[in-house]
Amino acid sequence: MSDTLVQVEHLQQYFPAGGYGKNKKYIQAVDDVSFTIERGETLGLVGESGCGKTTTGRTLLRLYEPTGGRFVYDGETVFDVEKKIFAPMLPYRKKMQIVFQDPYASLDPRMTVGDIVGEPIDIHHLASSKQERYDMIIEMLRRVGLNSEHANRYPHEFSGGQRQRVGIARALAVHPEFIVCDEPISALDVSIQAQVINMFEDLQESMNLTYLFIAHDLSVVKHISNRIGVMYAAANQGIQHILRDEWNYGGYIIDDALTASKELRDAVEKLTEIDTATAVAIGNMALVGVTYDSSYQGELDDRIRGMVLDRAKAVNPAIQSVAVTDDPTAFSEIASLYQMLQSGSPYTTVKTNADTLADGMSLYKG
Repeated sequence: MSDTLVQVEHLQQYFPAGGYGKNKKYIQAVDDVSFTIERGETLGLVGESGCGKTTTGRTLLRLYEPTGGRFVYDGETVFDVEKKIFAPMLPYRKKMQIVFQDPYASLDPRMTVGDIVGEPIDIHHLASSKQERYDMIIEMLRRVGLNSEHANRYPHEFSGGQRQRVGIARALAVHPEFIVCDEPISALDVSIQAQVINMFEDLQESMNLTYLFIAHDLSVVKHISNRIGVMYAAANQGIQHILRDEWNYGGYIIDDALTASKELRDAVEKLTEIDTATAVAIGNMALVGVTYDSSYQGELDDRIRGMVLDRAKAVNPAIQSVAVTDDPTAFSEIASLYQMLQSGSPYTTVKTNADTLADGMSLYKG
């Protein structure tokens, strides 16, 4: 049996955009996208908003009917538009599942969590009795960190992170081989994103899952993916192996430091003790400068450093230490590093300057 589980060739997805006959117009949501995914690996798919990442994932599962291209799953043709081959999807629904971006919109508010997770079990006739069905539901909830008491609750009674866990449990209920993860953490609070990512990794190891992981958060994709595909203007720009020390796609270093730095700055500014913040999250460390809210009369202590470290790890799980300062001079130096990132300065230059600045500061590791 081949190690290639997913093979996509020249995928196209055009949506009608008005007009009639020869004047009919189309939106090219996906145009000539090709990639493969090996069994047990994670392929990250990144790109700007609107480039067709979500449409690609949904088209593979034929939630949208493709307008062109070929999709082969585990050696079997799911669809080949040119040859007009469209396989019945019910057997493949058990093998391929999706976790949606918005955990609330993807759950039926009129169904209990038990019924939501149990529905695919019923459709595929996986349980021979009510007791077996119940046991399967509870097992799926347990795998995603929920318990039996949650089975009788409704989606509105859960937090965003818990709702996404329900969505993941629903996808796992049929024991799939391949899951399309459609920006599964983008709608979640930054403080719980790392928990969900770690859960995806644990589930992949325990259930031998294969992921197409769609996201635009580069730090998340770097953490979870084995390879990565970059989409731009509805087409893929190539797929490369990830170099763990830095991003490298076809000779271009794609630095996730700017995105992580922005998210860390925003997260720190939400602390009640903090008025403004600046941050640079690069490599396995973060430098953070703060000014205090007028209501805070205390000093910079390990409690604040600990809160900053927690938020830094939530933004990028690779971060192991933070240097937090309330010194105005150091604040300005960190802000200057951030501006270097914004202006597109080479990664190695910013990293060297950050390391030099960190040498004169105290790194906190918790």
